[in-house]
Amino acid sequence: MSSFRTLLILGTSLSVFACTGGEDGGHRQIPPRGEVTVNGIEFEYFVEGSGIPCMVIGDVLTPSRALSADLRETFQFIFLNSRMTTPEEFVGDVSTVTMDTLTSDIEGARQALGLGQVCVMGHSISGVLALEYGRRY
Repeated sequence: MSSFRTLLILGTSLSVFACTGGEDGGHRQIPPRGEVTVNGIEFEYFVEGSGIPCMVIGDVLTPSRALSADLRETFQFIFLNSRMTTPEEFVGDVSTVTMDTLTSDIEGARQALGLGQVCVMGHSISGVLALEYGRRY
């Protein structure tokens, strides 16, 4: 179902879900906290909840505080840093970072974590990134 793309805008205009990704391979257990290396950069992540995998792009700590316990029963949230929230000394030359780079990082993390079809969520500018990832993948 890689062509399956559904966009669902949540209650606020700045938080966005995009359901997309590879084949639905079922739910995979991933370590609750760690780092995933994509395109030569280590991105911190942590996992909360159970259910449908949902990658939350951006600062790994900020969105976790805003999501209810009820949502954590429906979704397995994978909070993932992006190049926009990773310290510059680990990212390298920020002038080379493009939307291609950012969406490629999300897809690389999805693959490296062994996730099939996922929802992707972002808040504020990361919401734009989630939408673009959904459009591309």
